Amino acid sequence: MKKIIILSLFIIFTLGLSSCHGRYNPGKEQHKNPVTFDVPEEFDTKKNYNLVFWAKNDNNSWQKSVYNEAIKSFQELYPNIKIDIVHYDSYPGIYDDVIKNISTNTTPDICIAYPDHVATYLTGDEIVLPLDSFINNEKYGIGGTELNYKGPQKEDLVPKFFEEGKLFNTYYTLPFVRSSEACYINEDMVKALGYTEIPEILTWDWVWEVCNRAKEMQEKSKKLFPLMYKSTDNLYIQMAYQYNIPYTDEAGNAYLFNDQTSQLLSTIQSHINRGLLDTWRHTGYPGNFFNRGECIFAIDSTAGSTWIGPECPLLEIPKDEVAHFKTVVRPVPQADANDVKMMSQGPSICLFNKHDSQRSLAAWLFAQYLLTDTVQYQYARTEGYIPVTYSAYKDPRYQDYLSRKGERDSEGKQNSTYYDVKIEVSEMLFKYNDKTFITPAFVGSTDIRTISERLIENLFDSKYQGIDTYNKMYKDLIQQYKLYDKCNVIYSGQSMNSFDVNSKMPTSGIVLIVIISVTWFFIIGYLVYEFVLRKRIQKSKQ
Repeated sequence: MKKIIILSLFIIFTLGLSSCHGRYNPGKEQHKNPVTFDVPEEFDTKKNYNLVFWAKNDNNSWQKSVYNEAIKSFQELYPNIKIDIVHYDSYPGIYDDVIKNISTNTTPDICIAYPDHVATYLTGDEIVLPLDSFINNEKYGIGGTELNYKGPQKEDLVPKFFEEGKLFNTYYTLPFVRSSEACYINEDMVKALGYTEIPEILTWDWVWEVCNRAKEMQEKSKKLFPLMYKSTDNLYIQMAYQYNIPYTDEAGNAYLFNDQTSQLLSTIQSHINRGLLDTWRHTGYPGNFFNRGECIFAIDSTAGSTWIGPECPLLEIPKDEVAHFKTVVRPVPQADANDVKMMSQGPSICLFNKHDSQRSLAAWLFAQYLLTDTVQYQYARTEGYIPVTYSAYKDPRYQDYLSRKGERDSEGKQNSTYYDVKIEVSEMLFKYNDKTFITPAFVGSTDIRTISERLIENLFDSKYQGIDTYNKMYKDLIQQYKLYDKCNVIYSGQSMNSFDVNSKMPTSGIVLIVIISVTWFFIIGYLVYEFVLRKRIQKSKQ
């Protein structure tokens, strides 16, 4: 009998662990046991190191070749360090695999990542290496005296990019290259609508005006998607920053569920319902519609510039479907032309803890090698990226690259290396670099970014039509992503963690209560049965 009771209690306890969860405590540290790490006095060149590097490319063979050439050159300098590279075609792919591999300690040594992702990795024990001791090391740090290559000096690093790697007052990432978003414009279509000039800084009011006029003049037989946006998380976040709508802060507070957001979503939904705005997830890749002449404004990453424009080198549609027009590049539309705000993007580098200081130093030596002028300028040329060091930007080879914008061959075709749109977005990013911003990275910030995307994409859903339905959408998303476990969710000045997020009890909770009830019913029933049986046996003996 005791065994049965113990087994039953064990089942209840196990189910409780699997079905219940603790509440987020905003006052606690958001990462576990940071690594305490000291750089070795000397790098052991007699020992061999096999390191794994997870890199991201956009199915761009040129980017792969830059990585491969960098590895080859580095291994000539450090013959005892072997780098095995694994190519990914998306950042979420890397993120998902890192999460899967943390429990088995099979993460890579060096990894391309976003700070948001690293904040999540830090919830594990001693997972990611802090970089402060590496950065400041006299021999092997930034500008170190014992490097086998000419690395960047500290003053060479663009401070804005360098500071993006600081989480919880510690550096956990190095910037690799940087990008932002750009608005790619079909100038011919804009002029056909009666506009003689395109402003240097677009405003949302002007863009909606052009889109409205285009819809009014649209031929019934012709497809037209006036404005298409690729990354709708960026659409929400940038508009929130431009219109001074609270988003998040470094303390892990999420403010995006508020009345100002509801007003913004209502405005965006009105444009969607009039057919002025469409998105990648809802309809398809904006660049393809743009290249067919079916889209006036296509907003995408500057890193996507090689896919956009009639002469782009990475065309995804048949050539006979391509329209012929002039492509103009501008920063993303703004709420206020005098107060430009645009997202800073681009890959960073982090190192994972392998509990071997010499191996970690070897990984750091390669990570820092990726910041050398040659690697920086070569990778920046592949797409609309810019280097993260002043020295690479000033490098004569990079300046020569910029000066050859739009260069054509003897047949009059653009040389893909010097594609004018790709170089124009790089020049634009340099020009407005001081106007870029990043969102705070903390546990849950990746989920909040995903929710930002869903806020926009849900506006196409008949279930969420009108401002009165948005509160339900907020609570549905908070519940779905269990956001209250990861950060402090604020709504109208009050913490959602302190009251019921959703009036309905989660299914897991209902199942748990039923199982507990049934289990105790059988336990009590068995006890009653045993008691009665024992009495009968005693009576029969008497």
